[in-house]
Amino acid sequence: MPIGLSSVLIQVLVILIGGLLSAGIGLLIGLACVRLKAWYLAIVTFGFSVIAETLSSQFDSITNGINGFPPATFVQAATHFTFW
Repeated sequence: MPIGLSSVLIQVLVILIGGLLSAGIGLLIGLACVRLKAWYLAIVTFGFSVIAETLSSQFDSITNGINGFPPATFVQAATHFTFW
């Protein structure tokens, strides 16, 4: 797939949206935890990470479950290379 201006713009847009989405989620978690101190803050932060991991492993159709995303394939398996 050749890299053109539209694909670069899409990648930049996806990075910006991902950053804004993660900042929004962090803000919501921060507002919920603003009065916690010491061990309570650590426990709630750990709890949110466990919840996020559990949710990402449950959506098999989106995240491929516990196996994660498959690696990108740049060369088809049927391609044979000869060196001479």
